[in-house]
Formats: sequence, C-alpha cells, structure tokens
Amino acid sequence: MLQRANRPVVRPSSLGGIDAPAALSSGRPAPTVKTAALLGLKAANGGLFVVAFALVSEVLTPKRFAGLFSAAPSVALANLAVIVAVKGHAEAIASARGMLVGAAAFTASAALGAVVARRRGVRTSSLVVCGAWILIALPLSALLMA
Repeated sequence: MLQRANRPVVRPSSLGGIDAPAALSSGRPAPTVKTAALLGLKAANGGLFVVAFALVSEVLTPKRFAGLFSAAPSVALANLAVIVAVKGHAEAIASARGMLVGAAAFTASAALGAVVARRRGVRTSSLVVCGAWILIALPLSALLMA
C-alpha cells in the first residue's frame, strides 16, 4: 500500500498573512438550483421575445423603426413576465419603475450626447453621455424609488 507523502500545511502566515479561504468566501450562500433555473428561464424567455420582436421589425416597412423592436425592450418584457410569475406584481412594479428611470436618463443623455458629438467629437461625447446618464439616473431613482 502506498503512503501519502507528508505535505507541509499551508498557513495564512505563509501566504503573506492572508487567510485565503476567508478572503475568497463572500459570506453569501452558493447559488441554489432555484436561482440557476430562474436565470435559465429568464434567458430562454428573453431569447423568445428577441426573436418575436425581430420578426415584427422585419415586417415593418420603414426600417428605421426596427430599433424600437430590438433586444432591450423585448428582454425587459421577458424579465418582467418572469418576475411577475416568480416574485409577484409588487416586485415587477419596482423593476418597471427602474426600467423607466433608466430609459428617461438614457433619452436625456443621448440627446445631450448628440449635441456634444457635433461640437466636440465622439470621444468627448461618449464620456459626456456616460456621466450625464449617471448624473440623471441617480437623483431620479432616489426621487422615484423612495
């Protein structure tokens, strides 16, 4: 019978004073099967909505409206449907409010970005859009989500 070789025990002091298992654990429980199934359901449902909205956008004659039926609205609707089924209407209402806040902030920052892009260029505009979205979304969400 083979014997195992004596291996040195790795202690936190030998790792530079870091207790690796304690540092790597986040204190949260591992994802459960229910959480994984919920994520899978959201992904499948979102995919189905994306395909359905893509078909609608192909039927429309002015192709400039195709963006209205792209991935973001369809995934949002799919996620809301899953949230209603799993967590109830109150959680779906809170998620819908968050989506509306994000959409309003995006609209305002995109309008500002278009103006800045004409005057200062695309690089500056992209920074302005990101900053403007944060500066608009945070107070708006604090006001409406409270």
